[in-house]
Amino acid sequence: MAAEIIEHNLQIHEQIIKRIADLGTQQGNAIAVQYVSYSILKEKTEKSKAVIRTGECSPYVNILLCSGVTF
Repeated sequence: MAAEIIEHNLQIHEQIIKRIADLGTQQGNAIAVQYVSYSILKEKTEKSKAVIRTGECSPYVNILLCSGVTF
């Protein structure tokens, strides 16, 4: 998640963190959240296999989801 979300969009950040925690609880796993600068987040999207466009237009709400599956 873009580190800038904490400063520029705290309300959405809190909602995202709550949903991630709830999902982790439901699945019985903790979900790790890592923060990087927005510029690094954009660079990492160059290696993405898929992109989901939601229409959300709030600043810094982009999230990269990474899976540990190797196949």
